[in-house]
Amino acid sequence: GLDITQKIRCCGDDFKGLISSSPEIGAFLHQISDFYIKFYHGVVGEFVCLMHDPTAVLSITDHHLISYEEMPIEIITEGEKIGMTIPATDPGRRPVKVAMAADNDAIIKTFLDICGESDTIKNHRLQDNHSTG
Repeated sequence: GLDITQKIRCCGDDFKGLISSSPEIGAFLHQISDFYIKFYHGVVGEFVCLMHDPTAVLSITDHHLISYEEMPIEIITEGEKIGMTIPATDPGRRPVKVAMAADNDAIIKTFLDICGESDTIKNHRLQDNHSTG
């Protein structure tokens, strides 16, 4: 349960849908997502993009979408499961706050909603910069 972002996935249609709501940035995201979707197909066998970084950001801004537990952890550093986070076997390790579960659908919706507004957000920021410039 420690690698929750493995379960948070977008597909090509998710990114394609951003083009109509955010033609500039949405089209860019759709274009670059193709690379990641092909990469993840080789890793997980599905045409999806795992949402590691967006989930990390949303864990700060929308922390209610993720549940946490305190526990000591270790990271697997070799073999087939390299990079996987697991509960520590060493009882002397300091406990840390670990994401254990997430509202996957809400995370994807929030991410896509924000990206769908990205052209508007960019234009507002540019206007603000010009007015204070």
